[in-house]
Amino acid sequence: MVLLLLLVSMNVLAELNKAFESADGFAEWSSVFESVDGNETIYVDFKSIRKIGNNKVELWYLLDFKKTQQSVNYSYLSSVMHDEFDCDKKIIHMLNLSFYSANMRSGEVVWSNSNIKEKPQSIMVGTSTETVFKLACGKK
Repeated sequence: MVLLLLLVSMNVLAELNKAFESADGFAEWSSVFESVDGNETIYVDFKSIRKIGNNKVELWYLLDFKKTQQSVNYSYLSSVMHDEFDCDKKIIHMLNLSFYSANMRSGEVVWSNSNIKEKPQSIMVGTSTETVFKLACGKK
């Protein structure tokens, strides 16, 4: 029983460590897409990709912008997302989202939510999310 608890605890710690590494700047960002106008580049942390069951994939990715993006309450040049994709149903469940004042996850955090409780949403065609979905789920 003690050995089982120890193994479970080790697995939980390993998963937490993996999450904190990705979220805390130790991610290895690889460029996977640049928009035609050059304003947006998508980076994925391939080390963070994790399959969940037969049809779900979870990963961290970064959107980096050349031009400042404007929200109602703040402006930002990069955002980092931790999402879960259902490859069969073609839906996304957002887990974590942070916006940064400067490029490549630098500068100040202008908004962040690590406890998103929104319902999963359909993948919208022609979006950054669709690009990451196709990569994560192996669609072409």
